[in-house]
Amino acid sequence: MVALARHPRSLVEDLEQYPPLGLVHDRTTDTLCAIDTHGDVRRAGRVVATLDPLDAGGIAVGDDALFVARGAAGIVRIDGDGTTTPFAQLEPGAWRLGVTCVDAVLYATQFERSKFGAHDGSIVALTVRDPRHADPSMAIDGFHEPIGIVRLGRELVVADARARTIVRVQLGGGRGLARFQLAALPDRPTAICGCGDDSVIVASPGHVRRLWLDGRERTLATGSWVPRAVTADDTHVYVAADGVLRLPN
Repeated sequence: MVALARHPRSLVEDLEQYPPLGLVHDRTTDTLCAIDTHGDVRRAGRVVATLDPLDAGGIAVGDDALFVARGAAGIVRIDGDGTTTPFAQLEPGAWRLGVTCVDAVLYATQFERSKFGAHDGSIVALTVRDPRHADPSMAIDGFHEPIGIVRLGRELVVADARARTIVRVQLGGGRGLARFQLAALPDRPTAICGCGDDSVIVASPGHVRRLWLDGRERTLATGSWVPRAVTADDTHVYVAADGVLRLPN
């Protein structure tokens, strides 16, 4: 079990003052991208856009752009020049917190909220090139509160907070063909990311775990913090809690 250490400031600047709400590693440039509590969207430390931080959710990289889920405010695409384009065809009302980009397709989690809790969770697929005219299509439903999603090869891995489960979804033709429960957790997951080609990192209050697709599990760290986001590169896991925290993967 490894104690968390702070990420070098050279990779994510100013996040000590404004801790990140969303965090993702861009493999093509080996940099971290984040949206912080001030609403600034940062790529390699440079502010490329500013959004309302109250709407901030997950963040993904793809098609030379960033994609930010904004809860009930939908999803936006942010290009390198700062141009921010919303996915205009999404139906209002649903909460969207998790996004991941697979080639030219963006997969997003969504669910309804009521006084009885989250319900009617699903995954929708959108083309990334023209958000204004991208009609969402249902990839797979049957979740409760899907709060995070990642791609591993030809599969999606989804974290369902209310069900406290991690679920594998096999893809075919852009749709989910079958699902398998990868793990049942003792607590609600708050964030998930991919780690290599065969495992995911799952964060929950006070815990960071690595789960392999073959069923193996390892606790990476424990503490009193509540992770808001998590991402990984080839050697480390980065946890958005109080600032950016780092541990070996």
